[in-house]
Amino acid sequence: MKRTGKKVGALLLSAVMLAVAAGCGPGESSSSGSGSHGSNSSEPIRIGLACALSGPNAAYGNFQLWAAELAAEEINAEGGINGREIEIVPLDDANDEAQAPIVAQNFCDDESIIGVIAHGGSSLSAATQPIFEEAGLCNIAPASSSNYLAEQGYTQWMRIVVSDSAQAPRMAAFAKNNLDCDRMSIIYSNTDAGIGIVENIESVADDLDLEIVGTETYNPGTESDFSTLITKVQAQNPDVVCLQSSYQDGGIILRQMHELGLDVPVVSLSTLTYRATIELAGIDAVQDLYCVCTFNPFSQAEINKEFMAKYTAEYGAEEIPSSPCGMTYDAVYVIATAVAQGATRENLADWIMNRIEGNEKFVMEEMLLGPNITWADNGNVDSFVSSVVRVDENGEFVSYEDVDTTGLPNLA
Repeated sequence: MKRTGKKVGALLLSAVMLAVAAGCGPGESSSSGSGSHGSNSSEPIRIGLACALSGPNAAYGNFQLWAAELAAEEINAEGGINGREIEIVPLDDANDEAQAPIVAQNFCDDESIIGVIAHGGSSLSAATQPIFEEAGLCNIAPASSSNYLAEQGYTQWMRIVVSDSAQAPRMAAFAKNNLDCDRMSIIYSNTDAGIGIVENIESVADDLDLEIVGTETYNPGTESDFSTLITKVQAQNPDVVCLQSSYQDGGIILRQMHELGLDVPVVSLSTLTYRATIELAGIDAVQDLYCVCTFNPFSQAEINKEFMAKYTAEYGAEEIPSSPCGMTYDAVYVIATAVAQGATRENLADWIMNRIEGNEKFVMEEMLLGPNITWADNGNVDSFVSSVVRVDENGEFVSYEDVDTTGLPNLA
């Protein structure tokens, strides 16, 4: 669905009218219930947002809050959903595993909350999901990508961010198919995310006829001299390097690679699509950097261009929206669209993941993530396109091309 302009209100209103005409369909979705207030109520549709609003990750959380409120404002400007406005209810989880369960419980105890967008990382989702499951409250993760979350049999959890098992192999496919490279070295942080990247790339290397010639790890946030690590990678004689890191570490690693003469293409993820990466590395050191993304803020799709125009108007052209920011924006629209079709707090997760017999298949026709998005029963995004962002000679991030996934098994 298109998010801005007259089509927003028209599509949402059409969905509501269809639900009413159908007599509410399975689950009696227009009946009063927790978080629904009845289909003719003027009460707002309250969506929880659990993100870091304090602590070292507050910048990410504040971007998420802005994106959620932007989506709500757009929907409300078009009349809301059957006359009801969207209200975003933020709570600060500080990106802390001890604080996140408290936030989750507060949302679960508030019966006016129809669904929650949570959290900023996989470990937080793992810590809170038993609480959401017991309460039967749907929560959508904009940033929790670890594979194991989809393997736990959760019924109330889903994500918009793409799983490591689906995204990491696309880094390898891009190196092989788009860049025509045969020998890859991997540099990764000693974290669950880093280890997962290595495991998932190695799992498809044979399918792609890509040789992994070495893997080197480091402790994030504690090192500033990577010369020994880079020298080891040089000795492996790769024709491409996969780099998994934050932008803080990644910028330094890229600069030192360039200084030491390791000038080969570097394939990474959206964690490096920040101005700070370029500032830390220098423009010359990022000319062969390719970031594989699902949310591509530089996409020429109309919805992405409109989102970026509003983002830069708010934060300036030097700021770049993070993936959690874009995915939070999308998550508000996912919940709003489901509610417009008749979903309630009690069946929101089942509605979105197409578990309600007799319902028309739930499809998000247009998102920042891409067109025609659906979800599998385990909460993963069913299908998506990975695109690539690179840095031009002027030090600006620009769209490059989509990943050629030839040779990959079905990993969505």
